[in-house]
Amino acid sequence: MQLRNSYMFYTSAIKPDVCKRIISHGLSKMIVDESKGVSRNASTADGKEKGGTDSKGKKVIDKPTGGATKETLAKKGIDGESLYVRDSEVSWLNDKWMYDIFHPYIHHANAHAGWNWQWDFSESFQFTVYHGRKENGGFYGWHADGSSDYKSVYRAAVRIKDGNESKGIKPQFKPPKRDDKGFVVIRPDGKPEPDMKAADIPTKKSGAHAGKKRFKVCEEIRPTGSIIIFPSFTYHCVTPVTKGTRYSLVLWSLGKPWQ
Repeated sequence: MQLRNSYMFYTSAIKPDVCKRIISHGLSKMIVDESKGVSRNASTADGKEKGGTDSKGKKVIDKPTGGATKETLAKKGIDGESLYVRDSEVSWLNDKWMYDIFHPYIHHANAHAGWNWQWDFSESFQFTVYHGRKENGGFYGWHADGSSDYKSVYRAAVRIKDGNESKGIKPQFKPPKRDDKGFVVIRPDGKPEPDMKAADIPTKKSGAHAGKKRFKVCEEIRPTGSIIIFPSFTYHCVTPVTKGTRYSLVLWSLGKPWQ
């Protein structure tokens, strides 16, 4: 898909005191979650987070991919499939005052970027913490949140079975389960519940931008309180944090099939 604008940004849009409030709220939620037996360690759909285990019970090697692409790792003789791609902590928030702050920016970006997509629902906020370290700092490798986007289906989709690219086996997705009011059913870990009775969602071919000239470092959002909005099928990553702590707040907004 060709987009006139691949993303929109708002530098230092959120005031420092509001940022501190969100950070305090997110960290407090982590403590509450742990008291209920919910881990704060962020996961991936295929179990490739630090310390993760895939659907076959195979653990990933305790070595990060960092911000490297599969192509870069392959040139070094490293099997990227065996390394972990995510090292961060998360909690899930759904406070109305937070939606009231961010929804206007989503509406503005959707209109001014020329996307004009129809959306009428936002999932829970994902509050994320990346701890800085000189070596192997917190990160999230190249990925697309909307890898199952398709013109005739809903987003988000829920992966229920891993694929095998080398064998030509595609992963399997189901649409999210919805309650009587039409809202997506969210599990305790913050992920949507799959509707196992529904038909599978078809997948599209995808791949990270590996060409050096196709990388884009979003310098515009480095200042605290900045916002970036982009389609979920866009490949993106968080490179390893080398010092300090990086806090982020992620929100997925979705709607009916494209029209």
